[in-house]
Amino acid sequence: MIKIKSIIAPGASYDQTPPLNGTIRFSLVGDECDQLMVFNHCRESTTTYLAQKLVTIKSGELTKTRVLIGRTDQPDLESHLQQSLEQIHLVEKSFGLIKSTIEEVEGLPPQQGKIFLIEGSKRWHLSSPMFSLYLLLIRDAGYPNFIASHPDVTKMIEWLKEEKYWKIFGKDSLTNWQPILAPVGGTYGLQAFLNKYHANFFPHWKFPSTGV
Repeated sequence: MIKIKSIIAPGASYDQTPPLNGTIRFSLVGDECDQLMVFNHCRESTTTYLAQKLVTIKSGELTKTRVLIGRTDQPDLESHLQQSLEQIHLVEKSFGLIKSTIEEVEGLPPQQGKIFLIEGSKRWHLSSPMFSLYLLLIRDAGYPNFIASHPDVTKMIEWLKEEKYWKIFGKDSLTNWQPILAPVGGTYGLQAFLNKYHANFFPHWKFPSTGV
């Protein structure tokens, strides 16, 4: 079991940290097994946080993409994540990426329940749309109706495969995480990419046509 160096939310203590109830929560882990942010339920806010963090630590210093996943009131969380990984592995195979792995971790407040680390290729944080897509797949791809309920996402995956994701964003992640003025949740990520919000900030990207 990997031991994580946890961080505590401002104004709280290790023993006072609340459980992660209601929805799946995300957090990020650095190369030294250090938790980079408190748990967050929003994948776009998590992506925005990573964008701000990478401006400081530089994305090239993260050798893998590491995401902590928790939900205290979901006893079948591990099973759900395993099912998500089955779908993620199909995407990774089509993209030519190494398979993501899952492992339970320790070192976090016990009242948060079982926490799992999903570790994948550093290419998953090549750009904010790639990372946002990864979080979406982790959270939702394990549901039986995922493909039917997310036709836009499946089209996006197919487009990234056909057009080659590394040609769409370029191979240098350091050029893909420039600071956006007054960043807030939603200014980075998959939805912002589909809405072409990034066009002025990342002119070297290739953007999908309407409907992908």
